[in-house]
Amino acid sequence: MVEALWLVPLLPFLGTLLNGVLLRNRISRRWVSIIACGSVGLSLLLAFVVIGGYLGSADYAADEAFEQGLYVWVPTGLMGLADGTFAEFTVEMGFLLDPLSAVMLFVVTFVG
Repeated sequence: MVEALWLVPLLPFLGTLLNGVLLRNRISRRWVSIIACGSVGLSLLLAFVVIGGYLGSADYAADEAFEQGLYVWVPTGLMGLADGTFAEFTVEMGFLLDPLSAVMLFVVTFVG
């Protein structure tokens, strides 16, 4: 379930998008509160599931980080190096989960 890591920041963003843009001045204050607190609460529950999945994974047992690449942000191809060789350079957008970032994920979503 660690693969659902990308949903943790997406849920509060969707709540903000619903309340601030799509449903602005169309729903009552009660529904605004339900959407806002619900999206952050679901993000917290999902963070618990992701952290639990990471702690039970082979990556954690091998003392490695879980890396989830989402897309290639800057595809540049081959680049010439100073020693005359060529190497491929790309910049990827993604998420990384290690023990320290798992603690911070818990703290940030729990406080939120």
